[in-house]
Amino acid sequence: MRVFGKGFNYSQDGPGNRLVYHLSGCNMRCIWCSNPEGLSAAAGTDYSVEQIVSECESCKPMFFSGGGVTFTGGEATLQHKELLETLKRLKKAKIHTAIETNGTSEKLCELTDYIDYLIMDFKHHDSEILKRFTGVGNEKIKQNFETICKSGRQLHIRIP
Repeated sequence: MRVFGKGFNYSQDGPGNRLVYHLSGCNMRCIWCSNPEGLSAAAGTDYSVEQIVSECESCKPMFFSGGGVTFTGGEATLQHKELLETLKRLKKAKIHTAIETNGTSEKLCELTDYIDYLIMDFKHHDSEILKRFTGVGNEKIKQNFETICKSGRQLHIRIP
């Protein structure tokens, strides 16, 4: 996985004290981006799934108040294959998992069985306006939102 930043954060990126990984690359170009340094998929450092899982397991004592691990970005789901494998291993290790996503991934719903807390942006209800400000419409975001709502998964929706 390519990571451009990591560190602990309390309750901003999910419940409790969390180890947050900022994964490189984003498919949107939001004019208000809070992490422009992670837009490029080339930004950051490569870590193996094993390295990330090992680091997370070693940090378990720090996951107080319902904490755990959050993957954000850029857009974390762009690294779907590695993210899925990491989430599976973290669930097996009984580590609480969260993802912050823009909701555009065709494969987002494949991850939900391994995500305890999903933070999803719903940036604008009008697809044309969203496309003007981010470069991407909201058709897939709406589909993912509906599917995830029906799943009963814990979901936090953000509207900038």
